[in-house]
Amino acid sequence: MNSKSYLEDFLDPDELPPTGLKATYPDWVSDSNSSQAAYMAIQELYSQKLHFIKTHNKQTQFTKEFSIKISQTSVAQAVGKTPNALFNSVNYASKLREELKRKNDILLSAKENVLAVHYSGNQRKTKKELVKSLQSVEEKNIELNLKTYEEVLERAIQRLPLPIRRKLGLD
Repeated sequence: MNSKSYLEDFLDPDELPPTGLKATYPDWVSDSNSSQAAYMAIQELYSQKLHFIKTHNKQTQFTKEFSIKISQTSVAQAVGKTPNALFNSVNYASKLREELKRKNDILLSAKENVLAVHYSGNQRKTKKELVKSLQSVEEKNIELNLKTYEEVLERAIQRLPLPIRRKLGLD
């Protein structure tokens, strides 16, 4: 069994380890400035956030935005620059912001996919919605019971012999 095909069967393509020795970067990334360090910081933070999303499945675990979103500040801290200098003042800033937005969009959709699987039906409803739903079901149940009682009583009266019905004044 080839280990590469084994990994390809069970992992998403963006989770596979790089096959070549030299990593491929977009054309705007250069090792002569901080773009390579910023790009690598985004990729590392992305993998950490993706791992967090895949290992958690409760809505309450995603209440803090920093657990699933890569911020400009966290990237800048990893590079050792200020966010303004890294995302606004350099010629590759727009491409870096696009990459950051793209990764955050992927993380958000991954979170929604995880929660969609684990939270469906009544689990997604609020307490008020559940109480209202339960009350309406109980009202319908009472109505059905009363209707059933009336039908049973009507059927029992119809099955009584005619002389007994006349004595009871039902006919």
